[in-house]
Amino acid sequence: MVNKILLVDDEIEITEINKRYLEQGGYDIDIANDGKEAFRKIQEKNKYSLIITDIMMPNMDGYDLISEVQYLDEEQTIFIHNSEKQQNQIKIYAFKFGGR
Repeated sequence: MVNKILLVDDEIEITEINKRYLEQGGYDIDIANDGKEAFRKIQEKNKYSLIITDIMMPNMDGYDLISEVQYLDEEQTIFIHNSEKQQNQIKIYAFKFGGR
């Protein structure tokens, strides 16, 4: 599980840029294009040091993904990355789930 990160975002360009930078930093990167795909990867017993997720995505949004992941493993580290204009709403949600 050393340095393995799951990037979850439906904007492929953003995911590819983040992947490139993180790989240059020595991280092993796995990509999912929505929450449903990410959750399937997690259920397949993939272990991640970190999950970086967008919030606004099709099929399963980041809120639902975080809830499902927390149910499976409440110790899993999750970073919320979002480019949408709902920043205050997302901050409140993150703090509610133990974010800092």
